[in-house]
Amino acid sequence: MDLKNNGNIEPVDWRDDKTLQDCMTYMLEKEAMCDVTFRVGKGRKSIKAHKNILASRSDVFHTMFEGSLPEKEEIDIPDIDEDTFKKILRYAYTDVVKISNKNVTSMLYAAEKYMLTTVKTKCSERLRSTATSADAVVTLSTANQFHLEDLLKESLQYIEENTEICLSSSYAVELNSDCVQMILMSEHLSCSETEVCNFFLKWIETQCTMQGQEVNAKNMRGIAEGLMRFIRFPLVEKKYFSNEVSHSKLLTKDEIISVYRYHHGEKSLLFSDKPRYPMIPNKNGQTICIYRHATCNYTVQSCLTHALKFHLNRSIWLKGCIIFGPAETHNSYGRYQADNESIVSRNDYYDSEEECRPIIESTEDSHNEEDSKFTFELTDDSDNVVCWEVLDITSGTSFNNTVALTFEKPILLKSEKQYTISVRDIKPQTFLGIDCKSVCIKDGVTITFENSPKSTVSTNVTQGQIAGIMYSV
Repeated sequence: MDLKNNGNIEPVDWRDDKTLQDCMTYMLEKEAMCDVTFRVGKGRKSIKAHKNILASRSDVFHTMFEGSLPEKEEIDIPDIDEDTFKKILRYAYTDVVKISNKNVTSMLYAAEKYMLTTVKTKCSERLRSTATSADAVVTLSTANQFHLEDLLKESLQYIEENTEICLSSSYAVELNSDCVQMILMSEHLSCSETEVCNFFLKWIETQCTMQGQEVNAKNMRGIAEGLMRFIRFPLVEKKYFSNEVSHSKLLTKDEIISVYRYHHGEKSLLFSDKPRYPMIPNKNGQTICIYRHATCNYTVQSCLTHALKFHLNRSIWLKGCIIFGPAETHNSYGRYQADNESIVSRNDYYDSEEECRPIIESTEDSHNEEDSKFTFELTDDSDNVVCWEVLDITSGTSFNNTVALTFEKPILLKSEKQYTISVRDIKPQTFLGIDCKSVCIKDGVTITFENSPKSTVSTNVTQGQIAGIMYSV
């Protein structure tokens, strides 16, 4: 030992004051007494190690060195990159392994190849933690590659429920075409078609770069081949389509013209215009009914269009609309006459779907089944159709004989957009709401109504056939 620094004893042997893990790491990094050489990755980087240590950790390595046909020369490992192989060696020497979103795929591949159960388990744990995070696309890609069906379903469902944030992940544009197809095929993506299209264009450009190709029409179409049909170009916002998509080199002139014609009322024969229907993340979430009227007054009968614009202070899941039911019905308040001799007034909201219980009973004068049907339409601020359904007016709720109608599937409405509700083809004579509010507030959700030029009858911000909406947050 050497005496330095005022008599303090300092170690001169590298083993002094070191743990077994430290010593093993030193032997690996300094290549001390190594007896096997691996040529790793595409560049065949030389990495040395110790046969006995590797054989003690992996049956694959044991067979490689001590089997019937043992490896005697330098061993080529072309299918694993240098960084991943070094991490596998470090685990073999120290029991320490670092799994990240970036290396989980390559580490899982190496763990399976060398039968390293602990490493594979840690990879699966990492994947499961990302299956329900913004990096769910990483799990989707890896689960698809290694046929992990449960993880694949779990990650795809999370992507459906949180599409916007997942497609914004830096890993999303690096997905292979199989994974991108799985996403684009989904009917339940919870973002606008404009956001889907924006991701698709970025993904194509990134793939061109990754493949060393120029970003031109030919190469973009080659990469997008087979996936184009899953983008609902007619539903992309008109301004974005005109400014970005039409100049992106992706679509042909005929395809661009087809979408422009759709904007002017002509059916598109090249692309689907069927809206996607997002899934509600919290399927048991409370359904809230919010009404804009204080009372109902006189009856109306019109097959023309009732319409209102509205916007929100936060995003919601629209679950249904509320309109007025037929005037000639029985209910718990007594019989409504067509001349509306009896008026019920109430100024509260219903907090749950159960409180919107149907109470209307058929009478001898009730309309036939076809007469009870009417058309509901929801469009966004670019006049794209978000939802179109034929609904049945025969069931009602207790507040002024209104009818709460649940959609087939909930619709995600964004706070930054403006929407228009339209109802038409209402054949029975119905009541009309009056003393309506232009702003309705409930549980932190503010809905602001405005007049719509689409309304061709008496519905506006102060009165009308459209009583309110049903939603959850």
